[in-house]
Formats: sequence, structure tokens, C-alpha cells
Amino acid sequence: MLSGFSINSCGSGGEIPDWISSQKRLGFLDLGGNQLEGVFPQWVAEMEVTSIILSDNNLIGSLPSRLFNSQNLSVLILSHNNFYGELPDNIGKVPESISNIYDLMFLDLSNNRFSGNTLPDFRSSGQLEVIDLSSNEFSGEIPTNLSPVTRILALGKNKFSGNLSINLTNMIWLRYLDIHDNKITELGNLASMIDNPNSTSSSVLGDSTIWYYIPFGSFISVKLSDLQVNWKMSIQGLSSRNLNLYSLLDLSMTQLSGGIPDSLGSLKALKVLNISRNNLSGKVPTSLGDLDNIESLDLSRNKLWGSIPQSLAKLQQLAILDVSNNKLTGKIPRGSQMDTMNERNFYANNSGLCGMQIKVPCPEELSPPDPPKDESKGTWFSWEGVWIGYLIGFFVVVGSLYLTGYFVPAPSSNRRRQQRQFRI
Repeated sequence: MLSGFSINSCGSGGEIPDWISSQKRLGFLDLGGNQLEGVFPQWVAEMEVTSIILSDNNLIGSLPSRLFNSQNLSVLILSHNNFYGELPDNIGKVPESISNIYDLMFLDLSNNRFSGNTLPDFRSSGQLEVIDLSSNEFSGEIPTNLSPVTRILALGKNKFSGNLSINLTNMIWLRYLDIHDNKITELGNLASMIDNPNSTSSSVLGDSTIWYYIPFGSFISVKLSDLQVNWKMSIQGLSSRNLNLYSLLDLSMTQLSGGIPDSLGSLKALKVLNISRNNLSGKVPTSLGDLDNIESLDLSRNKLWGSIPQSLAKLQQLAILDVSNNKLTGKIPRGSQMDTMNERNFYANNSGLCGMQIKVPCPEELSPPDPPKDESKGTWFSWEGVWIGYLIGFFVVVGSLYLTGYFVPAPSSNRRRQQRQFRI
């Protein structure tokens, strides 16, 4: 009898083989990354398998409710298939008569066609650390009946609407929240949703790699390649080895409006903040300069105005800052990491920005203009030239006439008489 069976990424097709049902001691089943078709077999739900990985196949249909009555199920990864329908109400619940069970720890149903305006109650799942329901068709408000120990919550690319409930602040272990591409209208108070990295709760986590214990004496490390950061319209994987070192908040494309809450500056452990493609307005809070650990900050495609606060120059870890497509004006801050933020596209379509990062000089940095001409002085010099020219011309004319004898005096009459007598 097999205790584990894996044919991950082997190109297998057809339906899930029936012979697996004869392996009564099977605890680990990994058929991901193949071309399997058909529905989720009822017999798999009845086998009490601890870990089921069927991601990246062509499976269809709804999930049998029996699957979530398991007393052993810890890891369920069904992402990137064509499952549809509402989720069974008994997800996360187990019969009260069962004791010493392994609760669900890892639930990934992303990239399917699951729907419904309410989600199952996960509050009784005392070990559910990862919930990824992104890229489905869920609607209604963001659920609050979640496990208090959840560290990763991915609900992006659904049809959720309404406000972001303040009850989410009770999830003190939360490290990754993705609700991008929904219709959330208000942020609420997020200040306590992400722990300070120096708090005791962070140190309790121990080794940064998340290992999932599988009964029958083995451990597995589940890759989090399906849990991704939506950043700059691209997908970036989240390393399981650094999971508890990251705090990521993706609120992009959620139709948020109003101002950016000052409380965001209290999220000291935040590494990535993406609130792009919303309808946010007002000034960029100076409190964002308190995000000591921030590495990526995306405020693009909103209606923000005013200047970029100088407080951002304090951020020693900042590697990416995108404020493009807003109404920002003034000088881009200088100092520390801000001096390296010279990607011009990240400042584009803010006609009032200036600074060395975008090679646009600010008004105070321009060369002073030439002093205005003294019109009176220019006029005086003009008249002075006229008088000098007149005097020079006058003496030239007089001198010429004198030399030609024009001014020689005529001889007197007495002198003419003397001349006549002399001749006689």
C-alpha cells in the first residue's frame, strides 16, 4: 500500500485513475501540472487523504461536500482548473465527535469559477494559515468569518464590494492581503492588520520556511507559486523561505475613493504597498515616510495632488516608487534612496513635477534672467551722441570755411588811398 503518490507535471491525461482508490493508506496525493479531465471523484473525498494537490489541470464540476468532513485534510490545492459552483458550507468544520484531528492549514482554490455571495465559516479552523480564493466569481462583502491564525489571504480578482471591514484588524497574524480588482470603496482602519516586525508574534514563527507536517512521518514544503503579488500589471512569486519577513498589501483596482488614510504609516512591517488604479484623491500623507521597511510603493493612476512629501527621503529600503498618472506638483524629494528613483515613467503624467530624477529643473534652480535695460540711461546715451555729433560737425564746417578764405577780412579805404598815391 502506498502512503504517498506523486506524478506532478508528467503530462498525464484522462480522468484521475480509479486504481488510486485501492490505496487505503494514502496520505499524500499530488497530480498537479498535468492534463487531467473530468470531475473531482467522490472516492477521493472519502479516502481521508491528508494532502491533495490537483492544480493546473482541466478538472470541472463542483466539489463534494464530503471532502470537507475529513478528519485528516490539511492541504488542498485545486488552483487553475475549471471547478465551479458554491463552496460547501462545511468547509473548515469537522464533526464535534472527532478529536485529535489535523485541521485544514492550506486552502488554494484560485483561478477557477467558484461563486457565491457568502463564504463558508472558517473561524473554527484553528490552523488555517493560507486562504487563496483569488480569480473566481465570489461576490458580496469581504468576509470576516476567517481563521484568526490566517497569514495569507488572497481574494483578488473577484466581485467583492462594499467596505473593508474593521473586523479584519483582529487578524493579528496576517502577513499578506490581496483584494485587488474588486469593488471595495473604503479602507477602514488598517493600522493593526500587519504586525510590527519587532513584535513577539513575529519571533514566535521560528524558521522562516513554512513546512507542513504530513502524517506518516514526513514533512513537505508547499511552494507558494500560486500566491502572488500583483505588481505593475505583472505577477511576481512569493518565496516561502521569506514569507514571514514580508508584509504585502495589494488594494489596487478596488475603486477606492477619498484620501489615503494616515494610519497606513503605522504598518511598520509593510514591504509592498500597492493602491494604484483607484479614485483616491488628496495629498500623499507624510506618514508614509514612517514605513521603515517599505521596498515598493505604488500610488499610480489616482487623483492625488500636491507635492511628494519630503518624508519619503527617510525610507532606506525603498527601491520602487510609482506616482505616475496623478496631479502632483513641485520638486521631487532628494536624499537617500530618492536620489536613485530616476525611472521617468514612474513620474509620468504629472505635469507639475520637477527635479533631477526626471531631468526637469525646478524654478528655483533656473539661471537668473538678464537684468532689465535702463531705458532712461539708454535715452541719455542717445542724446549725448547727438550733441557730440553736432559739435564735431560744427567745428569741421567752420574750419573748412576758414581755410578757404571765406572769413578773410576785406582791406580798408585808407589803405586803398595810400596804395593809389604810391603808384603816382
